[in-house]
Amino acid sequence: MVGYIVKRLLMVIPMLLGITVTTYIIMDAAPGDAALLMFMDPDMIGDPAAMEAVRAQLGLDGPIHIRYVRWLGQVLQGNFGNSYISRQPVLGEIAMRIGPTIRLTFSALVLSVVGGIGVGVFCAKRQYKVSDYVMSVLAMLGMSIPNFFFAILLILLFTLNLGWLPSMGLRTVGLSGSWLATFVDQARHLVMPVLALSLTGMGTWMRFQRASYLEVMNQDYIRTARSKGLSEETITWRHAFKNASIPIITMLGGTIPALIGGAFIIENVFGLPGMGSYGVNAILRRDYPAMMAVVFFTSILVMIGILISDVLYALVDPRVKYVSDDRPE
Repeated sequence: MVGYIVKRLLMVIPMLLGITVTTYIIMDAAPGDAALLMFMDPDMIGDPAAMEAVRAQLGLDGPIHIRYVRWLGQVLQGNFGNSYISRQPVLGEIAMRIGPTIRLTFSALVLSVVGGIGVGVFCAKRQYKVSDYVMSVLAMLGMSIPNFFFAILLILLFTLNLGWLPSMGLRTVGLSGSWLATFVDQARHLVMPVLALSLTGMGTWMRFQRASYLEVMNQDYIRTARSKGLSEETITWRHAFKNASIPIITMLGGTIPALIGGAFIIENVFGLPGMGSYGVNAILRRDYPAMMAVVFFTSILVMIGILISDVLYALVDPRVKYVSDDRPE
């Protein structure tokens, strides 16, 4: 297992190279001129020499492969450059924003997994009953509604109509008090973003868990457990649930990228100071260093999530053993 994890970590290097090269090419091919957007001076626009001096100052002069190698060399030294907007080191700005994004994504992941699996088992144990039909319809609606539209509905209900929850930011401006008061305040600000981000995933997990649980309950060892007189609760949680969760863990690798991508939209809707809103602003304003840094660190988070999914798969299913040549036995 340790050898497998080490090899997967080494695979991150070529994957990151491929992702950053692709992003850099797309970024360079996009219409517009970062120097023109950053220094909107009519006198400078009419002076080609001045514009070239600005491009050289921003590191936008030279062929694309030279610029990419220059950027990569700086990254290997731990320098992601300075933002064109704030003129501050990008690494420091990412460090301030990665925390809220991880909290939002992790909370949405936990809620979607726990809620989806719990509802899925509940529906499977009540197959073809009214509650099963109702929850299945709600799950399909959750999978069909875009998370940004659901976020707007939550704001209309809980902020504008009921006034229960704040709709912007991560904390109340000017709030002072104990750590408990700060924690509660931040939790209130995260309730609607987490709900909006986890809705689609919860419906997906519910549908897959229901189907997987029903398949497992028809296996011979479940009938043997019933013949021994074991209770349905014991059969469900000690025998069926673990095996029914094996296909579900495979979904984890695809859920994490979807959640991180959805966080970019949700953070902008709710005004959260995370990597998502930072990345969107960088794209709109052609802030190349910030864009590349967001892609770099987002890719790392996605790869870590996929690695955790693979490791959990081996822990849950004892039939899977990773040997030295990186092939399952």
